[in-house]
Amino acid sequence: MTLTTFVLSLAVFLSVPSTGRGHLCVIEPRQRGDFDISKSGSHTCFRHGPPCGGEPAGNPTRTYLSSTAVTLLWQQNYNHYTVGYPGYMDVAWSDVMDMKNFHLLAVIGDLNEHAQDHQRNYSIPVVMPNVHCTHCVLRFRYNSHKPGETTFYQCADIAIKNMTHQTPTEPNPNPIKPPTVPNPTPNPTPMPGSARLYGFSYSELDPLQCELVSVDTVTGVVYPVKTFDFGVGSGYRPEIMGARRNRRTGGGKKLQPFGDRRRFEGQRQASGNQFIMDQMLGYSEESKMMFTMKHGNSSSLDAVADTLLTIEAPSGNAMEKAVDAKAVTSPIVAMTTNGQGSMLTFNMDMVRDKPGTFTFRVGLLDQDGTYQEMYSDPSKTEDLYINYLWSTADTQKNILYVLMGNENAPDTLDARVYTFDLNAKPAKMWYAQLDVDNYTISSIHFYQKTGKLVAMSPGLFLDRQVTYTLVTVDPKLGLIKPLWVVAVPDRYQSYYGGDVINLDQQTGVLYHVLRLTDPPDADVIATVSLETQSVTFSSPTNLRHLHNLSFLPGVSN
Repeated sequence: MTLTTFVLSLAVFLSVPSTGRGHLCVIEPRQRGDFDISKSGSHTCFRHGPPCGGEPAGNPTRTYLSSTAVTLLWQQNYNHYTVGYPGYMDVAWSDVMDMKNFHLLAVIGDLNEHAQDHQRNYSIPVVMPNVHCTHCVLRFRYNSHKPGETTFYQCADIAIKNMTHQTPTEPNPNPIKPPTVPNPTPNPTPMPGSARLYGFSYSELDPLQCELVSVDTVTGVVYPVKTFDFGVGSGYRPEIMGARRNRRTGGGKKLQPFGDRRRFEGQRQASGNQFIMDQMLGYSEESKMMFTMKHGNSSSLDAVADTLLTIEAPSGNAMEKAVDAKAVTSPIVAMTTNGQGSMLTFNMDMVRDKPGTFTFRVGLLDQDGTYQEMYSDPSKTEDLYINYLWSTADTQKNILYVLMGNENAPDTLDARVYTFDLNAKPAKMWYAQLDVDNYTISSIHFYQKTGKLVAMSPGLFLDRQVTYTLVTVDPKLGLIKPLWVVAVPDRYQSYYGGDVINLDQQTGVLYHVLRLTDPPDADVIATVSLETQSVTFSSPTNLRHLHNLSFLPGVSN
């Protein structure tokens, strides 16, 4: 493995749980100003304003050799992943006397941790520039794109010593390789009573491709379907770090930057590879097509995804369509079927001259990319419940339900259910504040037979003993009531990212992925029958690399 390939592969490392409310801390080299990560919520990790979060320059704390690889370490101790508009972190350098011109060293796309209160250490090797600099600056940024959040900044003061003769870099004796999906026999016979879930297998260590896969709900075995030349969930541009593109990439349509937001004046923009959105997959049973939004590889990472990707199930044949510009004046953050072959979409539009304040918009997106606005009310604004979590629809009554979290309640997980009645003339919106004293949720599913919303709850975010309970959610009164216990305490981790898109309306079955406590990297698929109140579990498997896991009516069963 070459040094440049090593730089590309080593994108993400250790995950550390936390209750902190900081956002970005630089560990190595040490950041400017005070530094304290011994306690949660340290003010030393919460800095805004370019280029260095308001911290003045200090003396260099590290001296590096030019043109050599060094490992940088920082901590994202608060995750602001934004569904439909994922952010990124980047590292750049400049001379202390020329801090209007930073030069990018590395860009890493944000990861969907399914929890704001989450810490992760990032460790990445970069090659120092071939310069001699007695006082240079490394700038670290986290641009989350989260509504209401601004970019986080930290800087570290360093020196770079030029070398006349460069010492060859030793090859990495233990190169990190991306995980692989087993290749079982094609078209295997399904196990009795099993269904097939579909999703995308993706590794941050191989960010230029993903694979459509199916998963047996009894055995837990993952079967490959088709490989694509795009990533999932977030993107970055490997060429910035000197890596060459995977030879299997580059076949997608080139996109032009569109709707750029939060540009950094006078600085080079981070460009991204192609990727589809995580936690966003619409499905039409009528056409057997999956829908999601796709970001192009020629677009800035600050650009809004403006391409509709449709994928035929189960073959994986895909097609791209440019989306009507009216649909993407702000990012599309949700897609839910309307039951007639089109997708209901949900956007949050920023109020002009009121940063951090938004209005909600619902539209109808057809397979050809045409768009029709269904609901928008400029008089109804929101600046607190702007953390999108999930959406589901009553396709018979043409009602959309959207679950929104309180951006400032990472541990109590305060939430609302917004109801959009699209049959009313004009369309109407109202919300219910959820009672989360006993149960917290990250998704909602509409069950057509009973006309109720159901969800899986692990209890409270800070519970040490985790009991998963199937609950009902009242969209008018905000009450969350238990139906029955799905998983007993101490066997499963508390995790808010195990939701499977789409409930099986025909049989009344809800699927949910649970993470085992032992072994810690194993998962099981829970098959929950709403009719018989029975629960079965798959054989232990590992689904950590799967995204947009969905039940596809007419294909999965």
